[in-house]
Amino acid sequence: MKTNEIMITSFDYEMIINMLLKMRESLTKEQKDNADKLVIEIKRAYKVDPYEIPSDYVTMNSIFEIQEVDKNETRKISLVYPNKANIDEKKISVLSPVGTAVLGYRTGEIIHWKVPAGYKKFKISKMIYQPEASGKYYNKNE
Repeated sequence: MKTNEIMITSFDYEMIINMLLKMRESLTKEQKDNADKLVIEIKRAYKVDPYEIPSDYVTMNSIFEIQEVDKNETRKISLVYPNKANIDEKKISVLSPVGTAVLGYRTGEIIHWKVPAGYKKFKISKMIYQPEASGKYYNKNE
């Protein structure tokens, strides 16, 4: 399990908590387990205003490259809410094991995380797009 310091936007925090409250009863057991891990992670995270988050942190709707360290394989993914997830488009849900693992981490960090196949080591190797760095600051009224 990862224990590094993580940082998320206050907007992402509120959106995720509200999402989980609304969909809690419809989640599968695996999704509930991932949701519980996600809540633990985001509660311990530093919460900052969207315009304050550094551009190398993974936020919701970020597009980045992730490397599985033991296999030296890199893939480009986007972190999205469950209703936007699409494996063919490389859009990974924040409720998936990898999605929960990467939220709030920054480029260059190595994450140890339990996935269905066991423990994996991931490295966020490159940030391609972060909404906040591109001037997309979300608020409750959008």
